[in-house]
Amino acid sequence: MKRSSMKSGMQQITTGRDALQNYFQDYNKLVWLVDWRVNKLPYCTVYVIAPEASWPSKIGIATCARKRVAALQCSHWKRLAVTHCYWAPSVADARKVEKKAHALIKDEPNGFLLGEWFNKKPNEAAEIVRFAALSAGVELNDTIEDMGARESIRDRWEQGLYEETVRIGHYTDFHERRR
Repeated sequence: MKRSSMKSGMQQITTGRDALQNYFQDYNKLVWLVDWRVNKLPYCTVYVIAPEASWPSKIGIATCARKRVAALQCSHWKRLAVTHCYWAPSVADARKVEKKAHALIKDEPNGFLLGEWFNKKPNEAAEIVRFAALSAGVELNDTIEDMGARESIRDRWEQGLYEETVRIGHYTDFHERRR
């Protein structure tokens, strides 16, 4: 995969591995990779997943969104992508947000499809998640402040454990397999 971008009037070519390395410079894009249990933290992720980052959307919770999307992918015919990801202070808080978001969408005409899948584009679903959190009084975060979690991500990256996951599981350029 090659990607070009203009920077200061010069063309810069970024190859697959370099793009991934740049991607890992911003920990705030990595909330969906964190396994809160492995890091012995009480947090829980609230995520929005969509096939090919398009439609429909699934709103759910997991202590590790990366593992959840991988589990769902084996039974889905289209490539799934984590399009939005937030973390809540606890599993109970994440569950409150999830239930509230599901209830809000189910009240809309034609909003509900089946299970946790909704007739919403990912951005719409994410807005509903954020509104559900506000109305439930739960603070959602989309940044990783915990240094232990950051170090865990960095260590796992250096071991080569995330490269395939990032290429196939997130809404960035990494959907496509490198050639």
